[in-house]
Amino acid sequence: MKNQTVKAIILGKKTLSDNDKLVFLYCDEFGKICVIAKGANKMLSRTTGHLETLNLVKTSLYFGPRNIILSEIQTLKYFPKIREDFSKLHFAFSVAEITDKTIYDRQNVKNLLPLITETLSQISQTSAPNKLQLITFAYSAKLLDKLGLIPNFQDLEN
Repeated sequence: MKNQTVKAIILGKKTLSDNDKLVFLYCDEFGKICVIAKGANKMLSRTTGHLETLNLVKTSLYFGPRNIILSEIQTLKYFPKIREDFSKLHFAFSVAEITDKTIYDRQNVKNLLPLITETLSQISQTSAPNKLQLITFAYSAKLLDKLGLIPNFQDLEN
């Protein structure tokens, strides 16, 4: 299993060196993973536009002895309506940050990728600014439920 192609959402990125970036992805196969995008900081890099936070991507990963290297990337969905509206962008980044901070590396949560993409689609399609916070809170509650961190209040009645 040296090479693997996965569908993932980009949760964030950091500059690793002059040429490389550290990219945080969530995919159904491996959960939250941290990959190195070699040469992504170069001006003429083919990966630059694809490595934006919140992009749904199809990527080829190479599993080295110490690191996971991103070898190819293709954008599947990039949610352009979110990038046009500051309030939508704020709440969409909140979804990415909540996911990144809540889930450990290599932690796999069943059906989380569809939940993230559905939440981002709802944020993208809503026209009412007051619903954005509700959508984000609903996502947070669903994520905590999937992680088993919300108590079952029905058991407390007895």
